[in-house]
Amino acid sequence: MAISQEYESELTTYKAETYWQIVFKRLKKHKLAIISLVLLIIIILACLIGPFFVKYHYNDMSNYDPDNPFVGEYKPPSKYHLFGTDELGRDTLSRILYGGRISLFVGFASVFSAIIIGVFVGAISGYYGGILDTLLMRFTDIMFSIPVMPLLVVLATIIPGGGVWKIILVITIFGWMTDARLVRGVYLSLKEQEFTEAARAIGASNSRIIWKHLLPNSMAPIIVSSTLGVGGNIIYEASLSYLGFGIMPPTPSWGNMLQNAQSAMFNAPWLIWFPGIAIFITVLAFNFLGDGLRDALDPRLKL
Repeated sequence: MAISQEYESELTTYKAETYWQIVFKRLKKHKLAIISLVLLIIIILACLIGPFFVKYHYNDMSNYDPDNPFVGEYKPPSKYHLFGTDELGRDTLSRILYGGRISLFVGFASVFSAIIIGVFVGAISGYYGGILDTLLMRFTDIMFSIPVMPLLVVLATIIPGGGVWKIILVITIFGWMTDARLVRGVYLSLKEQEFTEAARAIGASNSRIIWKHLLPNSMAPIIVSSTLGVGGNIIYEASLSYLGFGIMPPTPSWGNMLQNAQSAMFNAPWLIWFPGIAIFITVLAFNFLGDGLRDALDPRLKL
């Protein structure tokens, strides 16, 4: 009787773990991914709310003060300007925080846009197959074969304007193919599963099967690809801005801060260090987080 009561007590207190609870438990075992996640949260919060707490606006120019050797152009880090000042006497810290908003927004927005295109192309191609699959995948192969950076520069030159949305559009054009390939592969496998056949048997339409039944089961590779893609797109934005085809001054981004500092890298090296370190840490953290999510979402791997 005691055994029966103990067994009954276990049954009443037992709660089955959901899929995402299991994924999070596995992710917690990946120390680098958790450290990266904490770093990214700190960086994102600093960029979002940090500019409200710094003393200087990102575009304020400080005039030379003979009584204060730390105020003016090309001043090294000090208690007045923690990251020093640039060629116009602007506070580097405030520009890095505000520029982080721009770089992170470009990274996230371009990944989101690329996912929408990639998921649509991959889902249609993988589910319907046949000639439609052949046409879509051959077009994807053509896009894959194009050298990305030269075309990014050409498009950034052709498309008028120098705003954030132009950079997002340019990066999105060449950022959807990997997602399309991943989603197509998953759909090719899932459309033959029993739950898909059951949905067809009860009269579910193709669109309902594609978006309501198959898409939720394809989220794992999409999430991993998105996480890795944000870091890559930040690099693309920084590269375009460094080459002078990205975000135009006076609006700061980490890339154009590096571009502006190249003429003063020897007499004002802090202008290179701080935006370069910001890019390095952010991209590395996204890559480590992506690796951790890939391992956590793969049930075949034992963590």
